[in-house]
Amino acid sequence: MSGFPIGTQTFHSAGKFLLSGEYLILDGAVGVGLPCTLGQSLTIEIQTGSGQIFWESMTKDGDVWHTVHLQYSASELDLVQSTNANFGQRLIQVLNACLLESSFTLESTKDYYFKTQLEFDANWGLGSSSTFIANITQFFQVDPYYILEQTFGGSGYDLAAATAKTPFFFQRNEAGIFVKEISFEPDFLDKLFFVYLNQKQNSRAGIKHYQSLKPLPADLLESISDISKAIVQATDQAEFCDLLDQHESLMADFLGLSKVKDEYFSDFQGTVKSLGAWGGDFVLASSSSGFEYLKSYFETKGYPIILPYKTIIKT
Repeated sequence: MSGFPIGTQTFHSAGKFLLSGEYLILDGAVGVGLPCTLGQSLTIEIQTGSGQIFWESMTKDGDVWHTVHLQYSASELDLVQSTNANFGQRLIQVLNACLLESSFTLESTKDYYFKTQLEFDANWGLGSSSTFIANITQFFQVDPYYILEQTFGGSGYDLAAATAKTPFFFQRNEAGIFVKEISFEPDFLDKLFFVYLNQKQNSRAGIKHYQSLKPLPADLLESISDISKAIVQATDQAEFCDLLDQHESLMADFLGLSKVKDEYFSDFQGTVKSLGAWGGDFVLASSSSGFEYLKSYFETKGYPIILPYKTIIKT
């Protein structure tokens, strides 16, 4: 087992949206993941020292978000100081998981300065945790899916998005994790928009509710997988939106929850689809009435943050 060389390394991972398959990808459904143009970077500077680890997380505006000071000695990580106790403990958990798997080790004769920089608002739910895992596992050269399983949990589609260059199919089943990058560049991409609902959804609570509804209907996984595959083959806006509406109806019926459009935007002339945790943090919206109508509608409702697909998604 070797130590890391003195010097500086930098990593970057992309944020994510899940266009289809929410919840059901935990049980083998095919989902469509969308990697974002915004993400999070991690810079590690290693100097001669005494086993000190300094972690600094920065918001997109350049403000300090979290700081953690750890001491490393005799293969143990001890918390010296943290501005956020939960994050400090989570950081120790992730670092320990990486150290157990890595062929590299930290050394008590060196100091380690970790600095992360978010490129999106931390409240947006675009993957501050998944980009954190993706970056740190690149540094330790370990399997990100295994580290995720040992720490945060989840399907792992967000880790696939972290390094994807284009939209992709994601499937996780007993045989493993399958990721296939795909081409999705129809003429109507300029009519798709992500609208921030300004209400943080608890993904774990949503997953707990989903798990309570099992066993799954026999045909639900297949139906959602078929829609995921059809979505990226859609050749016009109406066909694409119809598929999203079908997906939304199937999920609403299964979860026993109202569709986000019925709940908040029933008079909207177009399609509104939940993304990821049901009801937030973003929705995808599209209308044949055009962008000015869509912009005016959502701004009037109190939702001014509207991100164009062609600006926020890698293609």
